[in-house]
Amino acid sequence: MSFKSGLLCVILYNLISLGWAAEVEATADMPTVMDAIIHTMIDFRKEILDNLQLSLEYHTEQLEEIKFYLENKMEEQEKRLKKEMQEAIDQQQNNGSISLQIQELKTQTIADLKELRESNKKVQEVINRKLDQQENSLFNQIQRVHSQSIAHAYQIQDLKYSSDSCYEKTKI
Repeated sequence: MSFKSGLLCVILYNLISLGWAAEVEATADMPTVMDAIIHTMIDFRKEILDNLQLSLEYHTEQLEEIKFYLENKMEEQEKRLKKEMQEAIDQQQNNGSISLQIQELKTQTIADLKELRESNKKVQEVINRKLDQQENSLFNQIQRVHSQSIAHAYQIQDLKYSSDSCYEKTKI
């Protein structure tokens, strides 16, 4: 028996032993009270599932913001490198040894851009992997909470019937 089920049994036993059963007998509301307890637990589980879904959305938004930030940084780097290359080309045209230095700058710029693209791909792969891991983790948590909710609902129903039979035995 899990801790929660045991705790619920202790609470019900204490309520019955404190004379709550006599009040319930007078109003005949024991099934209504048990139904209220069951619905309260179901509502609590639903709220947990909603909170897990909101957490997934929050982390997804954060990862999208990181991705947007990295794309902007890459664009800034490309603009800076192109500007530096253009300045170097202009300066070399004034000096006269254009072709060799332009080729060196192009090669360097191409290498820098390739390196930027590779690091951007790696970052995007990491972001996608983390997003998949979080989605899988949250999906597993949601599935686990859902299956526990179903199991607890059955346990509560069993507890309800056993408390009804205990109540009937104490009546006799």
